[in-house]
Amino acid sequence: MARQGDVVAFAIDASSGLVCSFNLSARSSTRRGEVSLQLIGCTTQRVSTSPFVGIDAQRGTLVVSGGTGGVSTFRYDTSTGRLSSRPTIRNQTLNEIGHPSVTLVSRNIAVLCTDTRSGFGITIANINQSSRSLDRSRFFPVENTVNFKYTISPANFPCDSSMYFQNNGRSYLYVANGPVTVQNPRRNGSPTVVNVPNGFEALTVDVNSDRS
Repeated sequence: MARQGDVVAFAIDASSGLVCSFNLSARSSTRRGEVSLQLIGCTTQRVSTSPFVGIDAQRGTLVVSGGTGGVSTFRYDTSTGRLSSRPTIRNQTLNEIGHPSVTLVSRNIAVLCTDTRSGFGITIANINQSSRSLDRSRFFPVENTVNFKYTISPANFPCDSSMYFQNNGRSYLYVANGPVTVQNPRRNGSPTVVNVPNGFEALTVDVNSDRS
């Protein structure tokens, strides 16, 4: 998130299960144009991070994918970047094996890479702040997944996603887990497989939303 010309960065400690926020500054006043990183604050209650974990934040909501221990969410002040000390949702499972990564569509919609009992896919979950719960709304399977190939615990898992927002209000979810797929995260339907070179295995994905 951006704040007064600086950027607030969030990071999770996989050992302690705590999340911290930092003020990231790249102003010309820093020596030789170096980036400065200053701690804003950390959470105080441990959440699940094992065996693989990812985080994402958007407009006051931060989500921790939680690995096999369940998904957690925190609130943060959008003007200061300071996190709530305790999670609003802590280690909630969605009746699947686990979630190694997460991307937010909005502050109330999370995209969770999901290890199911029959392969990998993407779970779209609604974040209900008032009831402090997650509700699964839809699921997109990934065909020909690379499964656990290329993994390095706790953060490097070959299942990644990125959102592309258009000026007309449409949004598209790109997913890499061997193949690359694209789908509308707000609607049901089958994902479209993106053509890639033969033998190419996509492990991560990002899109340039500035070109919409």
